Amino acid sequence: MNAFNLIDGMDGLAAGLGIVAAAGVGVSLLFRHQPGDVLMCLALAGACLGFLRHNFHPATVFMGDTGSMFIGCTIASLALGTSSKGTTMASIGVPILAVGVPMLDAGLAVWRRSVRSLLQNDGKASEPLLGIAKGDADHLHHRLIRLGLSQRQVALALYVFGLILSAVGVLSAVYREYAVGTMLVAFLVGTYVVVRHLAWIELWDSGSAVLKGFNRPNLKCRAVFVYPVVDVVAMAIALAIALGLAEPGPVKHAWTRAAPYAIGLPFLLLVLSRSYSRVWSMARVSEYAFTGGAVMVGILLWLGGGMVVNDHTLRRQVVVALLYLGMALTLVVGSRAFVRIVQDLMSWMSKRGAGTLGFRRMLLVGAGVEVLLFLKEASFLYDRAARISIVGLVDNDPTLRGRWVHGYRVLGGLEQLASIMESTSADEIVITGRIDAGRVDQIRLIAKGRGAVVRQWMISLQTLPPPGEPFN
Repeated sequence: MNAFNLIDGMDGLAAGLGIVAAAGVGVSLLFRHQPGDVLMCLALAGACLGFLRHNFHPATVFMGDTGSMFIGCTIASLALGTSSKGTTMASIGVPILAVGVPMLDAGLAVWRRSVRSLLQNDGKASEPLLGIAKGDADHLHHRLIRLGLSQRQVALALYVFGLILSAVGVLSAVYREYAVGTMLVAFLVGTYVVVRHLAWIELWDSGSAVLKGFNRPNLKCRAVFVYPVVDVVAMAIALAIALGLAEPGPVKHAWTRAAPYAIGLPFLLLVLSRSYSRVWSMARVSEYAFTGGAVMVGILLWLGGGMVVNDHTLRRQVVVALLYLGMALTLVVGSRAFVRIVQDLMSWMSKRGAGTLGFRRMLLVGAGVEVLLFLKEASFLYDRAARISIVGLVDNDPTLRGRWVHGYRVLGGLEQLASIMESTSADEIVITGRIDAGRVDQIRLIAKGRGAVVRQWMISLQTLPPPGEPFN
């Protein structure tokens, strides 16, 4: 009911998606030989179709909350109040896919508004439901309109999307032997579409919340106590999965025997390597490698001890150890690299979603060590107040032209700056390298002609005067 209420924000949208949903549920009920319920679906689709004639853009009649909620309530009732016991896919999966567009929009709204509530209230929202209930202009139809589509085009595009989802649900219900495979493929494709095209705003806000949270000193201190628990749980899960894959069947007895050594030895080496005294959001690559090496040595010690005691099961122990090693390394190192991964994802999203999210398009001059330090500092600026999209680098080194440095492409040298600004639509230039005053003036002149802002970021080592002497 609420999903259809939320999607009813544009002419013809709720009514058209109501037709799609009623048709999808009706076809599935037809294959289940329930003609009475099929007639109810046809009646709902017909009512929506008659209303859509006057509600499609430009609308002369509008639906309101009573109409949109009635559509959602009727579809839910028809799907769950059927006269026969059906499979889970037919009774739940089909209607969820049939109302996929409204459900997706509602899910994104709850996700988006929950994260914004945390960001706006600094993580101390006393009444988070107020944040969720607060309206915004970031629904699916609003985003498509901002991309340049007309109201008619947006409505037709969402109709087609809804029809595709309904077709997947019906096919899964009819061809039950292929239901799992069909749903898996649909899930993977749907996830790609949502992440690639629809969920930019939610992903961006979630990343901002993660970086904002991990940038607080108190959370950095808490991580010292959280990581040991995370490591033990991660290695316990990895060991159970490895034992289950190597020898299908009950693994409780094998896990109980192996856990004290398979988990204890890597954990001991993590303690000895001072893994729990490091601030991982500011760690170097070598520190991640050193931690992974500690886990690897611990697991190899466990494998070596097991081979000495039980040499007749060598092959199985090696297989278990390799599986356990791969999963444990992924979970242990991945949990520490989580913040860095979020930083990189935010950077990638800023490049790919600049037009959708309305960022300032920033061009960096200089591809040396200084730009790496700037990017590290800028990684914590990805919030709603300072939205930046780094569109590329400019550097005079001819060996760097067209290559990727620190995740960004070197688009050319200063002599091509004017054309680069035009092709990237850059509205801000940040000078990160050390260049002479003449070239700075050249950059300022080119930027002025295009209405762009020029900033300079630099880090330098200065000798302070003795106490009592003036310092500028």
